[in-house]
Formats: sequence, C-alpha cells, structure tokens
Amino acid sequence: MTDARWDQLYRRAKAELTENLLPWWMTHAVDQLGGFHGAVGNDNRPEPDARRHAVLFARLVWTFSSCY
Repeated sequence: MTDARWDQLYRRAKAELTENLLPWWMTHAVDQLGGFHGAVGNDNRPEPDARRHAVLFARLVWTFSSCY
C-alpha cells in the first residue's frame, strides 16, 4: 500500500473515531449519575435495568484514556 493510501486510511479512521464513535459514546453511554449505562438500546436510550459490568467500564475508561 502506498504512503498516500495509508495517509487516507489514517484520516478516515481518525475521522470515524473522533466524529462518530467517541461522540456517540459520550452522548449516549455516560450516566450523569456516574459511570456508564450498562446497555443502550437501538433507539439510543439507556436501558435502566441493564446490569453494569466492570469489564465494560474498564474498556471505556481505557479507550477514552488512550484517545486522550
């Protein structure tokens, strides 16, 4: 793969992460009372009865920390 194609791939992946994925998680998954919702439905609404798991919290904290 040429350098130009790698650059294009990098720009597209970065845009997907910063303009789509992370904003979605920040908008829909963060619980205003603390932590993260255990699940978010297809309608982008938190599922109040969903269990919260340490693995989910750890993955989200790692992802946001790594991106920062």
